[in-house]
Amino acid sequence: MLAAAEYERIFFISADVNIKNTALLKKSYCYKQDQQFDVAANTLKRIDFNKTTDSIYTIVAYEYALNSFLNEDYNETLLQLNDLDNKVIDSVYESKCLMLKILTLNELQKWKEATITLNNYFKINHIKVDSLVKSELLKKPKLKNEKLAKNMSYIIPGSGQIYTGHWGRGFSSLLLSGAFATYTYISFVNGFYLSGVFSGFSPFRMFWSGGANYAEYLAKQKNKERISQHNKKVKNFILKTIDLK
Repeated sequence: MLAAAEYERIFFISADVNIKNTALLKKSYCYKQDQQFDVAANTLKRIDFNKTTDSIYTIVAYEYALNSFLNEDYNETLLQLNDLDNKVIDSVYESKCLMLKILTLNELQKWKEATITLNNYFKINHIKVDSLVKSELLKKPKLKNEKLAKNMSYIIPGSGQIYTGHWGRGFSSLLLSGAFATYTYISFVNGFYLSGVFSGFSPFRMFWSGGANYAEYLAKQKNKERISQHNKKVKNFILKTIDLK
């Protein structure tokens, strides 16, 4: 990161605010390229917005929103993009901001707002979209109910994993939980209470509770995957419209 260090040096030795701001902006590019998105965003926070032109402000604000998005801080991304809505920006960055906002709203599962923003993007860029294609783009992905997955596994161990599409893991959890429950029952019936508690009930409780939490985790991962696939489809279509213009 020699380049980043050089831009930091320029920032400290220069008395010109514009040069200092430009150095920080370029330093953030270095961190973004290195996929240190949180560091890039924090670098941009050091820029003096009170002494920047509108064009530089737009670039910096967009870059901050982009790095926040790449760092999966979607609420911060949306906050910055909403702030940019109230600023005068050129058409290029207006399109970029709208595209980023669509992807962000999808990540936050704000489907209605995402639909409005996508339609706005088509309108601003004078893009005519086939009704079937548009319907596919606006159709929200089918997501799993994360709480339901967890509660199902509390009722029937493994059922939450099966609900999320992980049949093997679900049946394994069911069989193991069943085995420990059976062992606990047999131990208690035969008077082996300590063995029943420590070798049967304790592992059963661990699998029962852990399995429910794991089912919720799997549902979250499945939803994240489907949202990512949906965003990729929308993004690819938007990029295609840009290439065709």
